[in-house]
Amino acid sequence: MKIYLCFYFLLAIPPLLSFAETEKPLPNPQNPLIRCIVQKPTFCLSDGSPAIKGRYDRVMPFSEGRAAARIKNKWGFINEEGTFVVNPKYSEEDSFYEGFAAVQVNGKWGFINRNGVQIVPPIYDTVRCFKNGFAPVAKNGKWGFVGKSGKEIVPVKYDKLYHFSQGLAHFELDGKWGFVDESGREVIPPKYDRVWKFSEGFALAKKRGNYGYVNAGGQEIIPFKYEDAYSFRGGTVSYTHLRAHETSLHLVCRLLLEK
Repeated sequence: MKIYLCFYFLLAIPPLLSFAETEKPLPNPQNPLIRCIVQKPTFCLSDGSPAIKGRYDRVMPFSEGRAAARIKNKWGFINEEGTFVVNPKYSEEDSFYEGFAAVQVNGKWGFINRNGVQIVPPIYDTVRCFKNGFAPVAKNGKWGFVGKSGKEIVPVKYDKLYHFSQGLAHFELDGKWGFVDESGREVIPPKYDRVWKFSEGFALAKKRGNYGYVNAGGQEIIPFKYEDAYSFRGGTVSYTHLRAHETSLHLVCRLLLEK
């Protein structure tokens, strides 16, 4: 099964170079270390002088003070002194995000913290990185969320599931779309043909071929009568090709919603 992990750049390692080959600085400007090769992959200072002894088969960029390093086909994590703080015992890994890294054991994925403590057991087929305190996880083709406590907050039952936006995450279940909150409660049931993430308090949704807007309480604030529409940005929304008695010209509508 294809693994959807957070994106990072891979470092191609040529065999035993006898000179230091430096790369671009790491994204963190306060971190003086850059990846380089001095016989074995390691990290160097910006002037090219080795900062960490090159004894790894492969190393990845630092993230949150940790870098994944591989020895004898097993991955662990080193600190900026080059010391393993998480022993190399994992078959695959991902970088740290929000204090957690995804690791693979016997083909299954879980999460560890920066000290190597297993917070989420390796029981999932696929995981994605933590964002705003939650990480999507999947088993048998179904998705849910785990929290930083390691517990499943949103049950693993959805066909598709996206990160939270303004406290709500949109999902697909049996061909219909809805929203779940951070406690796992379905606040907007799966009754729409398609929905998009919340932006400025509203979510674009599609029903019976037309577009409209719902609020966080599930109320259909803007009627479903538009042939094309977009999410709110800057208090406005653009839409085109309106039905019924509306004009077909391109419009930008500033909406004042009053009850």
